[in-house]
Amino acid sequence: MLDKTGLGAYGVYFAARPTMISQSPELAAVAKRWLHAQEQKDHETLVGLFSGSEHLRYIGTGFDEFWAGEIVRTVYADHSSEIPPFKMQTEHIEGFENGPFDWVNWHGSLHFDHIDEPRPLRVTFVFTLENGSWKIVSAHLSTPRLNFEIAEFEHSAFRDLLEAAKHDLPEFGDQDTATIMFTDIVGSTSMNDQLGDAVWARTIGQHLQSVQTLVEANGGTVVKSLGDGTMSSFTSARQSVLAAIAIQKSIAAEETTPRLQVRIGIHTGDVIRAGDDFIGTVVNKAARITEAATAAQILVSSATSAMLKRDEFEFGEAISLNIRGIGGTSTISPLRW
Repeated sequence: MLDKTGLGAYGVYFAARPTMISQSPELAAVAKRWLHAQEQKDHETLVGLFSGSEHLRYIGTGFDEFWAGEIVRTVYADHSSEIPPFKMQTEHIEGFENGPFDWVNWHGSLHFDHIDEPRPLRVTFVFTLENGSWKIVSAHLSTPRLNFEIAEFEHSAFRDLLEAAKHDLPEFGDQDTATIMFTDIVGSTSMNDQLGDAVWARTIGQHLQSVQTLVEANGGTVVKSLGDGTMSSFTSARQSVLAAIAIQKSIAAEETTPRLQVRIGIHTGDVIRAGDDFIGTVVNKAARITEAATAAQILVSSATSAMLKRDEFEFGEAISLNIRGIGGTSTISPLRW
C-alpha cells in the first residue's frame, strides 16, 4: 500500500492546495536579509521588510517587548540602534510555504564585542505577500534556557525517542539526478463533498493503486502519496513521460463514475536523498509545475524535454512561467498524449 503523507530582541503566493507544505529557499533568503540588516544597523531594510498591516506583531527577548501595529514600524529603528555591535552566526534556517501565510525558523548565536561567550538566539518569522513582496507580519525572538532553571524539571521524551530511533533516522546528503513526477486530482474537494467520505476513500484508493502500477511498469518508484496525489521518481526522463501518458490514457478510458481528471508535472535535475524520500529545488519545481497544469494536462520542464527525442513525443507551444519560490523564468511545455 502507498504511504499517506501528506525566535525575543531579534527574533506562500496562494498554493492550490494549502495543505501541501513545501520548503521555501526564497523565504529563508528574505529572513536572512532582515537578520543581516539587523547586524549592519540597516534600519531602512529592517523597517521596510515589516508588514504595513495593523496586525503586525513583534515579540522580543525582553519581558516588555511585545509590540503591535504601527508602533513596531515607528520605533524599531531606534530599538535596533540601542543593540550593542555584534556578529551573527547562523546554525540553521529553513522556510516553508503553505498558503497566504508562510514562515521561517532560524537559530544561531550572537557574538557581542563586549562579551566573551556567544549568546544563542531563536527567531520565528511569519510572512505574508503585500503587493507582490514578502513582508514580515510576525516576528518572535527567544533566548533558550534550561527547563530546570524555569520549573526545576527536565524533559526526556524527545531525547529518549531520538536515542531509540537514531539508527533508523534517514541519511541525508546523497545526491542523484532524477526525474520527479507529481500527479494531482483536479476538483478533489468538491468531488469528496458530493460522493461522501466512504465512496471517495474507495475511489482514491483504487486511483492511487492504478498510478503505482503504471509508474512501476515504466521503471519508476512512487515515493509517497499526498492525499489524492502522488510523487514519483525515475532514473529516465523518457520513462517518466511514458508513465504520465499511461496514467492519462488509463483515466480517459475508464467508464465508471466518478470520472477523475488528473494534472501531471515533470521536472529533472539533481535531488537530495532523505531516506526513501527526495528533497530540494527540483522537487519543489516539479510540484509548482503540476499546480500550473490544467485538468488532463501533462506539463514538462525544459530540463526534462531536452532529454527526450523530439520525434518520439509531441509537445504543444512552450510557455514561460514564473514559479513562486524559484528565481527566474521557467520554460515548460504541454505534452500531447
